[in-house]
Amino acid sequence: MTIRHGSPVKISPPTNLSCVGITKTQVFEKLFSVINKGNPIVKRGRVHVSSPSKLSVVMLGIDSVSRSAAIRKLPKTLKYLREELHSYDFRGLMKVAENTYPNLVAQQVAPCGRGDACINQPCDGLPFIWKDFSASGYATIFAEDWAYEATFTYHRPGFRSSPTDHYIRNFWLALDEQESVGIFKKAQGSETARRYCYKDALRYRYILDYLKQFMSAYTDQRRYAFTSANSIAHQVDNFLSIADDGYYDIH
Repeated sequence: MTIRHGSPVKISPPTNLSCVGITKTQVFEKLFSVINKGNPIVKRGRVHVSSPSKLSVVMLGIDSVSRSAAIRKLPKTLKYLREELHSYDFRGLMKVAENTYPNLVAQQVAPCGRGDACINQPCDGLPFIWKDFSASGYATIFAEDWAYEATFTYHRPGFRSSPTDHYIRNFWLALDEQESVGIFKKAQGSETARRYCYKDALRYRYILDYLKQFMSAYTDQRRYAFTSANSIAHQVDNFLSIADDGYYDIH
């Protein structure tokens, strides 16, 4: 994949997208900096209105975080979940196996699906539950904050086509390529900085902003969202406390 960067194009949502007579970079800026109902992937009329029997589903995942770590590092977020939303705490929940892939497949793939099905071939064929939601009139989004070390691309072939209506991986591919030739290339501690930040923002903040755009674009409509912040706590769970305000504010 080759990405060319030109002059940035500033837009303010809501914006109708038009790709006629503009560069690939401008297309990138428009497609991945704003989500709106004009996304060509989402066919008009396919997304239905939500109802008490067809509620939206939003999942916020954080990689490599145990329950005890979350209690220590996300006090504001957990207090809101417990006291305001009266959320259920799955105290006996255990992991299926090591690493993210087998655990996420156990959660996001239909029981009849084989978790080893995309070792040597793309993962498009797996019976993800977001496909069932899409068939039932839901707009769908899947977002992680790493491109190469993500669930379905780390030692795996990933997807040939976008797995959901909105998918942010190309955004990270472009940013990673930009950083590899920019000021981060020779800076001391650059690899650590790149794992957590892009410019003046933490990576996990980008997927939360992406999720907010998605929720706003499909207000009062059926939505299935799955996001996973891989960067903020992977291998170093002490950094998780930085994300407490961000996850608390998402409500």
